Amino acid sequence: MTSQRSAGPGDGDVPPEIDTSTPHPARVYDYFLGGKDNFVADRETGMKSLKAWPGIRTAARENRAFLGRAGRYVDNDPTVPPRCTVSITRAAYAPSGGPRTNSRT
Repeated sequence: MTSQRSAGPGDGDVPPEIDTSTPHPARVYDYFLGGKDNFVADRETGMKSLKAWPGIRTAARENRAFLGRAGRYVDNDPTVPPRCTVSITRAAYAPSGGPRTNSRT
């Protein structure tokens, strides 16, 4: 299987178990956020989604901003045990493939 990713900074070999010919929801979400971890199939699906719902890119960015605000709120809440904030942070970033900035893990 060959990679269908366009060349860019940080591009490396794609593990053989990653099917780049089939879109994946996390990589399509990454495309909406302007990330680099997506492939041709993901971008094509993203473009079709944008035609059907032009506001989907804004919705994805607003969702990501909410996750950041919720994580900061929980971090600053003294009634939440520290082990819970790490779990909540990991769970919040899991669907998108990982944190983009301010990683605590």
